[in-house]
Amino acid sequence: MNVSDELKMYIDCKEHTGAFLLTGKWGCGKTYLIKNLKSEIDSDNKVMLIVSLFGIDSVEMLTKTIKEQVLKLLLGITEDNHNIDFIQKIVNMISRFSDKISSIKANISLTLNEFINIEKKVEFFGKSKEIILVFDDFERSNLNTIELLGVINEFCENRQIKTIVIADEEKIESDKEMGTKSYKDFKEKVIQSTCRLSVNYDEVIANIILNYSETYNGYHEFLVKNIDSLKQVFYESESNNLRTIKAILIGFERVYNTCRKESLDSNYIRDIFYSYSVMIFESRKGNFQKGAYGYLFIDTSFKEKYLLYNKNGSALGQLKQYVCENNWNENEFVDEIIRKYKKVNILMLKNS
Repeated sequence: MNVSDELKMYIDCKEHTGAFLLTGKWGCGKTYLIKNLKSEIDSDNKVMLIVSLFGIDSVEMLTKTIKEQVLKLLLGITEDNHNIDFIQKIVNMISRFSDKISSIKANISLTLNEFINIEKKVEFFGKSKEIILVFDDFERSNLNTIELLGVINEFCENRQIKTIVIADEEKIESDKEMGTKSYKDFKEKVIQSTCRLSVNYDEVIANIILNYSETYNGYHEFLVKNIDSLKQVFYESESNNLRTIKAILIGFERVYNTCRKESLDSNYIRDIFYSYSVMIFESRKGNFQKGAYGYLFIDTSFKEKYLLYNKNGSALGQLKQYVCENNWNENEFVDEIIRKYKKVNILMLKNS
């Protein structure tokens, strides 16, 4: 049985004895798996609420964050937090015209969150929906680990809410203690099941590409045709970080579109895509930074690691600037690819 099936069984099981811990290394695809699972779970009678614990530093802040998720569910609005601000502005505006209704004024002065209760089921446009709480980035919370487990226990044990925790368990500080109790002691009381995600990277990369929504026509087809190039860079990088894949796909789309507008040969675009992917992976590791000599020796520490890096001169200067400084200059990039590829081809034709 795979991880998704284990999670579904936990969610569907009528018995309830604790939370489900999904663990695995950073960037291995835990959040990606959960978001895909959410699309299957959300229905007329169930809804999955995903809450990131990143930067959460108090129980009050965590409660407020969960209530905002429930509020968005009840109001049927998108995940855009500005919508909550918009609703609050409407409430505030109504309060200005409610001078004669003191009871309304008193209630309006309260924040919307104070009207929300976090329960196993919520009313949703006349229907009752069971909540499945998902706490992502457990190890990135600023709350004391034991205190955080206590909050999770409140939801899963006392309120009987199915609760999934996503974490890289190896990065949880086991020495955070409350009295003589450690993380391992409290984990046994709170966590019902633990499942480690072993990733089929080929399959996940393929799914990321297949589900990518292109902005420029033809980009998705290009990605599908060159999936092997991306996989090769991924394995050569030895980073096992799937988040970087999405960053590469998004960042390269404007590069692709410029190359396509200039009618650059598809083989050259593939080479540029490969070299760009290398730059992003190494940049994320801190190995690709502008030095005292600019970009001259920027890739000397890793270029031998990647078999096709800079093939046909594809490690372009404008590409390096784009990655290092997030500075995209389309005109200069066009000038460079014309000098690098088109003028060379013209000379070759003249000499043939």
